[in-house]
Amino acid sequence: MKRLTILFIALLSPLTLALVYGQEEENKSPCAQKLETAQQKYDEGRIQDIEGLLKKCIDTDQYSKAEKAQALRLMTLSYIFLENQEAAEASMLALLKTNHEFAINEAIDPTEFINLYNRYRTEPLFSAGLKYIVNWTKPYVTNLNSAFTLGGNEVHDYTYTLASFGLGASFEYKLTNNIVIYPEIQYMQRSIVSDRIVSGPASGAEVYTLKTQDDQNWLMLPVSGQYLFHLSDQFKLFATAGISTEFLLSSTFAGKNTELTQATKPSVGGIAITATADRNRLNFSAIIGGGVKIKVSEGFITVEARYSQGLTRVTKANNSLSPSDPNLLFTTFYQDDGYRLNHIAVSVGYIKRFYFPKKLR
Repeated sequence: MKRLTILFIALLSPLTLALVYGQEEENKSPCAQKLETAQQKYDEGRIQDIEGLLKKCIDTDQYSKAEKAQALRLMTLSYIFLENQEAAEASMLALLKTNHEFAINEAIDPTEFINLYNRYRTEPLFSAGLKYIVNWTKPYVTNLNSAFTLGGNEVHDYTYTLASFGLGASFEYKLTNNIVIYPEIQYMQRSIVSDRIVSGPASGAEVYTLKTQDDQNWLMLPVSGQYLFHLSDQFKLFATAGISTEFLLSSTFAGKNTELTQATKPSVGGIAITATADRNRLNFSAIIGGGVKIKVSEGFITVEARYSQGLTRVTKANNSLSPSDPNLLFTTFYQDDGYRLNHIAVSVGYIKRFYFPKKLR
């Protein structure tokens, strides 16, 4: 019985394979079958038959992107060997427009095909993309100011503060294989949090604590250069450095995070004040950073970290804020410190390469 089972399986297997293969052939479209036939004819040297097999299917767009690229490659090769230069050039251009990242294979492609390919612009003309940004901001204080006499009994404490929303659009233009010019436009939120603690000069007892949060919105125009480290076609590291021109759109002390606590009076909070007019609207920063690019389709997912060093002072020389408030919170207890803004930003985005193939010579 066991021998009969083995014999039955042995006889059935070729029949099953034949049925499966036949089913696969039936499922193929007529144009896909013509593409296989055209490849066979090319391998056999029957070049003159290829155009008749493929042209209609190409013109009526019945191929997938990969199939169309394969068909156009065969068409281009046939035109080259039939010495139809004009048709070969048109077919090569159509191939490069279909598959922007088509690359020759020097091991199997004929010299004539390689020479024709090299007459066309095949590199991307530029790249453009979008990114999402978070940042941590902290002022670099150049001089302390106070509504009272500064002394060892007053502390101004700033911390790196997270702002979780920023958007950027980027543009890349390749100068060399390793060097890229990288202008951007970004909208970024920044938050500046401070605690001001004043204690009595004699007893050291706390007189008041002023907590503030200045929420700022910025339009930023960084221009930097990238240096690429090509680890592989799919994976690149880069370092960047440049200058950022920055425009302050608004500056508002957040009411929910602004509070005055005095030793002899109840706490006062929830006061929101707009301070845009009391800031220098145009500022500049130096930036350095680095990141990674991971190939996806015709572009790259990018992950980047940057450090930005403020070069100009954000607060004006006049330290008092122009608006007043009902509780005299700012006019009595607050004056701006002189500061420049530093921040650390982390972004995740996608940048797409744009190809415009054309004959160069």
